[in-house]
Amino acid sequence: MLEAVARSLDDKRCFDLPDVGSYRRPGWFDRSGTTLLPVGSPSLQARTFGGWIARAAAVDPHGAIVGEFQRREFADVLGDVAWGQTAYVLAPETGYDDFVLTWGGEPKLRVRRHRPSTGIPAYIERTDRTLDRGLTLFVTWLLMELRGESDRNNNWGSVAF
Repeated sequence: MLEAVARSLDDKRCFDLPDVGSYRRPGWFDRSGTTLLPVGSPSLQARTFGGWIARAAAVDPHGAIVGEFQRREFADVLGDVAWGQTAYVLAPETGYDDFVLTWGGEPKLRVRRHRPSTGIPAYIERTDRTLDRGLTLFVTWLLMELRGESDRNNNWGSVAF
């Protein structure tokens, strides 16, 4: 079932994912990164590194890296996501805006980036409901950053340093 990622009514930089949590983009001059707020878990900070978002990381409140993304140069795979002790693959699925996160060849999460003019930036489909909520937020945020929505469409400000 597709679930819409919705912009918060109270804060235009905050996005809510049903039963998963929310993430809040930084302000224009804020260099702290995006705050990921998974339901029932401590908050995380997400940041990108390198041109064209070569790498991204999610860090817990104690400064430990809980998840990382490393871009690949192959056209059929976007990159590798490590979360805890588990390695996932993030790849395009059917089109420019459809992506799937897999583990062992099995789909765990699908993200369909949507056009901003609709007011819904993305849809997610959690094919594995036990998938860590922080990971779901991290992947959704990452795909929105890779699209470049920060600068091009909504003037949210970039978090790539």
